[in-house]
Amino acid sequence: MTISEAVQFFEPIPKIYRKLKTIEEVGLGYITLGQQSTLSGGSPTVKLATELSKNRYGNTFYILDEPTTGLHFEDVKVLLEVLDRLVDKGNTVLVIEHNIDVIRKVDYIIDIGYDGGKAGGEVVAFGTPEEVAKNKKSFTAEYLKKRRNKKYKNTTHDRNYPAKIEELAPNAEAAKKGRELHKKGKFANLKISAEKNLIWGECAGSGKNPYYCSADYVDAHNPVFRCNCPSRQFPCKHAIGLLYCYEADASQFAQADVPEDILSKRDKIEKSKRKAQEKESIKEKAEKPKKVNKAAFTKKIDAQLTGIETAQKLLRDIVNTGLSSVDAKMRSTLKTQIKELGNYYIGGIQTAFNNLLLSIEEVENEEYTEVVNNLNFLSALLKKQPTTSKRAKKIQRVRLNYHQLLKSK
Repeated sequence: MTISEAVQFFEPIPKIYRKLKTIEEVGLGYITLGQQSTLSGGSPTVKLATELSKNRYGNTFYILDEPTTGLHFEDVKVLLEVLDRLVDKGNTVLVIEHNIDVIRKVDYIIDIGYDGGKAGGEVVAFGTPEEVAKNKKSFTAEYLKKRRNKKYKNTTHDRNYPAKIEELAPNAEAAKKGRELHKKGKFANLKISAEKNLIWGECAGSGKNPYYCSADYVDAHNPVFRCNCPSRQFPCKHAIGLLYCYEADASQFAQADVPEDILSKRDKIEKSKRKAQEKESIKEKAEKPKKVNKAAFTKKIDAQLTGIETAQKLLRDIVNTGLSSVDAKMRSTLKTQIKELGNYYIGGIQTAFNNLLLSIEEVENEEYTEVVNNLNFLSALLKKQPTTSKRAKKIQRVRLNYHQLLKSK
């Protein structure tokens, strides 16, 4: 069973579902339950995903020593998404790493050098990736500059939008067609919101009317791409082309108010998120163990002990009277006494007495076999409920000590 299949199977069990769902969300839904972490990206990502499912309140400091070692570049992307989510929850992540993709994405860099071993150990540079890239003494700065120049054609490019658009494309063909749309100048009426988290515009298609597409980064980790074209790919080539337009020259996007239809769709997404959070909150509350009312618990045990003693006395009375002597009047009295057993929280014993009384009423031709069987069952049941149990003794001892303490005061 894969993780994705297990998510559906264990949905009624919140404690298991939440952990499996987190592993699926970080791109590992294809691995099977019980599978050893021999595949690329399995071990560090699964461990972090488990932390992500457990850690709901943040305030945890994670230290990772070269977590990308041996990982495929796609698995590095998944790992970075997990780290982002940990940070979003209020945690702090310290990563010891040489991978330039990881270094470029962090909030703060401490570059230690100048070399390895005895020739290292000095703080060469520190600051944001942009600040370190300007440091002439840092070797890391050289690689940051190369990667930045390669991915950012426009230095005014807003950090809300991806540096590597190919990562968002559903396939290489969609990325290629998106680039072609941009190069052919198919886009017009390009707009950007004041918050710079939404871009939209028109793309000329094969028909008379253009396609309206947008890239919504109001949630930077979960961008939403919209287009009224018939394509079933998300994002489609038109949305990809829109991102290429922005990457090439952000100045061609005129600032404008967010369209009403997009505001409406944002509201729907927010409502859906709130509903999911409320559902999750209800599940978490259901998982919390109920607090035990010690006073009520003690009172209930006292009542059960009293009820067992009453039931034992009632059984002795029936045996001493003799089964053949149990007439209609005595059966009526027994019914009342058995009914009162319901006040002592001993439902099983009360049911056994009712069965005994019913078998007595149904006796024909002095045949008491069924009555004797019920009598033996009831006797064995009461023997399993001794009034001198360890729990009862402990409660009595605690109560006695409590009364003595009150008297001493």
